[in-house]
Amino acid sequence: MGVTLKGPADYFTIALLNSSEKQAITDSETTQWVFDVLPLKAGQANLILTAYVVLDTPDGAEQHDYPVFAREIEITTAPQPFLTAVLGFIGDNWDKLLAALGATGILGWIGSRLKKKKKATHRAKASRH
Repeated sequence: MGVTLKGPADYFTIALLNSSEKQAITDSETTQWVFDVLPLKAGQANLILTAYVVLDTPDGAEQHDYPVFAREIEITTAPQPFLTAVLGFIGDNWDKLLAALGATGILGWIGSRLKKKKKATHRAKASRH
């Protein structure tokens, strides 16, 4: 048997987490299909879940595209609230943000020291003349 999950590429990234979409169905083992679905934007879109038959014949496996099961699933995704998105970004990137703030502080301190040194040199030259 085979199972597919499809949807618009601009709305979802869909990855099959099993090794294959085609699997044998037996009485002794549980068979399952696992998909990772990542919404890419807010809005409404449909996913289509389809199960199909693969028959063993004397000539080898033969896929039949007539679905045993087909279900359209309507999905509504909402944008993440602004504060949650910002806090998530800070949480995921706190080390880079801290490094950037530290580097900015160090560069500001070096700039102010150079400016003071330049003013002191300029005053010394002015007082000699």
